Amino acid sequence: MRRLSVFAIIFIFAFVVIPNAVLADDPIVEVISPNGGEVVSVGHTVTIAWNASDVDGDLDSFDIQYNKSGGGWIDIDLNVAGGPDGSFEYEWEVPDDVSDEVLIAVSAFQAGDAVADVSDGVFEITKRNPEVHVTYPDGSEVLRWNDLIQITFEVNDPGGANEINLNEAYYTINDGYSWNFIASSDGDDFDIFWTIPEFNSSDCRVKVVSTDHTGLVGEAESHSNFTLTGPSESEQHFAPGWSLMSFPVIPDPDHNTIEEIFGDDFHRLFVVYGWSPDRGHFVPEVIEHGQAYFLGGTQDATVDIVDYDVYAEATHELELVRGWNMFGTPWFQRVDLLDAVVTVGLNGDAMSFEDAVDFEITGPVGYNFFHNTPDELLPGQELQRYFEHQELLPWRGYWYMALVDSVVVTIEPTGAFPTPMIDGADDATPDNWHIDFIGLAGETADVCRVGSRETATAGFNPVHDWPQPPDAPVENPIRLYFDHGAWAASAGQNFSRDIRAPFAQGATDEWTITVSTVHPTEVTIYWPEVSETIPSGNGTYFEVSITDTETNEVINLRENESYTFDANGERDFIVHVESPLSVEDKNSTLPNNFGISAIYPNPFNSTTVVNYQINNSANVKLALFDLAGREVAVLAQGNVSAGSYTSVVSGASFESGVYLLHLTSGGQSQTEKLTLIK
Repeated sequence: MRRLSVFAIIFIFAFVVIPNAVLADDPIVEVISPNGGEVVSVGHTVTIAWNASDVDGDLDSFDIQYNKSGGGWIDIDLNVAGGPDGSFEYEWEVPDDVSDEVLIAVSAFQAGDAVADVSDGVFEITKRNPEVHVTYPDGSEVLRWNDLIQITFEVNDPGGANEINLNEAYYTINDGYSWNFIASSDGDDFDIFWTIPEFNSSDCRVKVVSTDHTGLVGEAESHSNFTLTGPSESEQHFAPGWSLMSFPVIPDPDHNTIEEIFGDDFHRLFVVYGWSPDRGHFVPEVIEHGQAYFLGGTQDATVDIVDYDVYAEATHELELVRGWNMFGTPWFQRVDLLDAVVTVGLNGDAMSFEDAVDFEITGPVGYNFFHNTPDELLPGQELQRYFEHQELLPWRGYWYMALVDSVVVTIEPTGAFPTPMIDGADDATPDNWHIDFIGLAGETADVCRVGSRETATAGFNPVHDWPQPPDAPVENPIRLYFDHGAWAASAGQNFSRDIRAPFAQGATDEWTITVSTVHPTEVTIYWPEVSETIPSGNGTYFEVSITDTETNEVINLRENESYTFDANGERDFIVHVESPLSVEDKNSTLPNNFGISAIYPNPFNSTTVVNYQINNSANVKLALFDLAGREVAVLAQGNVSAGSYTSVVSGASFESGVYLLHLTSGGQSQTEKLTLIK
């Protein structure tokens, strides 16, 4: 202990007063590692190395210490045995003392003489998890049932020692919702064998979890989804009716006729149609991979192609002509259209799918017609109608619109779930809202949409205004569409969506929907959840109705959910939307009721509009109170005539929270809650 005290004095003198001074007969010591810049992990073993010599003979001993972040010196080991001149090493188990400014000091002792050296630069002590990288299967592979594969992966332990104790592998067949254990291996074994289970799924990944000897854990998954498939993956169930389908396998070129592929699956009448711009629907002689077909049957059937080749290429090119194109998906994996690359012409520049839509080169969605798809607009029903998709699924066929000639769409199966649709439903606001209309005739349906978007225009905009695909070969198709022949010749005349720019307060707008049937039939038009997709407030905000031009009957969309009529050919309906009324217009009609009729929006961030009605001339006060009962603002006060009024509440000077809006008029009063969120 005395020597340590002397050393401390010597150490301070050496490093504070004359840091480089060494007397001729003093020992010589030089720290080799860690000497600055290294990263070492807690719990790992690190070699401390140094050189030392002494002119007077063998070195007696060494003291080893470390310092973190400029604090005091901490002992690692004292009185470490010395020896002849040369190189020395010490195995140090790194303590749980995380810092990015660590120094090592080695002190050498010989015959009462002492000298120390310190790392030239700081190094880092860290708790860093092992770094794992899965190399196989890494995504887009097609793995067959009962095949034995080798899961390969790499593990790097940042401390440099690669002291991994355990590796564990798992798999998912539902895109990570749940995981199943495969096997484990020792820390030095980076190969795990897996017998492919009998599941059909294109939402599969593997995950490897590695644990080092300190208990730190790192994990990684396959870069993207891959597919598990067996004989039944080459099967797809089809309900009675029509489906737009394709094959995710390559048919045997010697046995690819309609009868050879479908003949053993259907025991009653079935029909297969191809399509071309020149011929329309036609009966093909053979089935081709990557093409789409309308399949119609009078019974349930399971269509199979067993033991044929799976398309293994990473990418697929669709060559599109101007107008509508019908194509199939060649893979078992789902595909996100937004990942596609689009080129125009032989030497055209590549662009993203979104840019191609913005530049009016392609449409934003593909259309699939699949009979046994549950309908999200009418829950509990399975309808024959077109569904818009930005994902392409195995066994499905699609219509897709090109607005110019010579368009090539290059797509790649990523296995990832698709991004939201470009024109997805927003929360209803005065500038962003929509109404969906569903026309139903038997089990055949069609959908169209009117609405407003801040980014829309009065004319054609491919992001928002979607052309209607060609008729499906159903017995009595029903179509709902907007006739806009002057918009874009390449997009056709009929559109399933007509989204316009917001219109001014007090203004109105109208859309004409044509309902078309081939044969006389009963048709019901639905407008589901309209109160959730347009601004509402007891009917004060957007007044919406639809008029049957044949009977002149006007149907209030808020008070009714559907309208039924006998159809025969084409019939026009006018959708009438009236924006929030101006104060002058409201006051032109005297109300019969007293009270606050609407607050929008609520909750609000900056301002909100309060609509209220006074049914008799009286002294009126509209005031805002906090929850403690303190009056914080008077919005309106004085004698007024009977009428409808509007006040604006600004939250700029108020704190976030709940407030009470209190309206009094004569002996009448009403209180409503307001919520301010900043």
